[in-house]
Formats: sequence, structure tokens, C-alpha cells
Amino acid sequence: MRLRDTLDLQAGWNLIGTISAPVDTGAIQEIPSGLVLTSYFDFTGSYGAVDTLSPGRSYWVKAGVQGKLVISPATLSPAPSHRSDP
Repeated sequence: MRLRDTLDLQAGWNLIGTISAPVDTGAIQEIPSGLVLTSYFDFTGSYGAVDTLSPGRSYWVKAGVQGKLVISPATLSPAPSHRSDP
């Protein structure tokens, strides 16, 4: 089971896979920021934009430059720090 992956993209259209859990496309980290120029598309008889990448499927996405996508089920943010002043 793969729950995190880093994919290399080339400038132009790229065919990508995904991890073993659904991923909201808004949670995908782009390196550099702004790398992806389009929606993520699947093909089921015709191309359609998707908001979620599903396991076992592949997707098309267009990159403006060479870069990386970091795919994980959710972007985790650090827990807030609670400090009490003396």
C-alpha cells in the first residue's frame, strides 16, 4: 500500500498515477508552486476534469515547467502551539 509519492513532471502534458487512497487535487503539493497549468483529467470514453484522484486510475495534467508533485491523502498542518505566559 502506497500512501505518499513524489512524481517527476516534464513541461507539457504528463500521464500520472496516484497512491492507494483517494486524494483531493487541492491537497497535491506542487514544486515549484504554480507548476500545474490545468485541471487533472481522466478518460472514460471522453476527457473530464476531476477533483479527486482515485486509486487504480491514471490522469493527465499539464505542467508549465519541469517539477514535482507530492501526493498524499491530505496535507497535514502542524498542531497549534499553546503557550501560557508566566
